[in-house]
Amino acid sequence: MTSESLFIALLGDGAVGKTCLLTTYIQGDFPTVYVPTVFESYVEANKFRNEFFDFSFSIVDMAGQEDYTDLRHLYYPKASVFILCYSVDRPVSFDHVLSFWLPDVIHNGGVKKPIILVGLKTDLRRGRSDDEVVSTAQGKELARKIGAAAFFECSARALSGLDDVFRAAAKAAVDHHRRKTKRRPCVIV
Repeated sequence: MTSESLFIALLGDGAVGKTCLLTTYIQGDFPTVYVPTVFESYVEANKFRNEFFDFSFSIVDMAGQEDYTDLRHLYYPKASVFILCYSVDRPVSFDHVLSFWLPDVIHNGGVKKPIILVGLKTDLRRGRSDDEVVSTAQGKELARKIGAAAFFECSARALSGLDDVFRAAAKAAVDHHRRKTKRRPCVIV
């Protein structure tokens, strides 16, 4: 059996909820204190296994702050899939997916790699007017526009939708890896 390691990169503006998404997914508890991330890496082993491959995943929470741009760019070519995140209560973070994050990924080594678009902090929609938050319809439209492999909304605080995000990212990474490494049959004439 061949063992493969694939790399999942979480990207998005600072304070959109990337760290809470990952920490809650890994540990099962919502963190109570916000600590800005530089880079955090977690390894999820044996998420996908069949008779030929045993895949493990490194999930890296990348800093969204501009100070860490050069460091992020070192990791982009290694990524198997990108999870682009925005916070539904910060429309500017949604706008940055198209105006900053997608071009940054494409320009720095992420061309033709799968993208999962994720709207975070859905629990913060309650009690707010429509013009203060990003709607599900807007998220779906952006996912379609950028050719995302999948779109999800979730709430780390409510423990809602987290598994779906990482399951889809793992599947997209495995599918991309298989397409990339698929060998053509040998023909002898």
